Amino acid sequence: MYAVGFDDLYILHDGHHVREAAIKLGIPVIYKCIDHPEGLTGEDLLEQSWKDGDWYYIATGDFVWR
Repeated sequence: MYAVGFDDLYILHDGHHVREAAIKLGIPVIYKCIDHPEGLTGEDLLEQSWKDGDWYYIATGDFVWR
């Protein structure tokens, strides 16, 4: 996970399928926040990390911005 730098927002860059599998198997998921390898934060990090959908909270499925 990368810290965006505002609103207690983090990006799960990779591993969302592993996360879902662990939850279904009852395995506890532990998150570790690390710095982005290129030092990106804020809007730059959001822009570079965006794939193809809206940003959402993994715990609830609610969209970050509407």
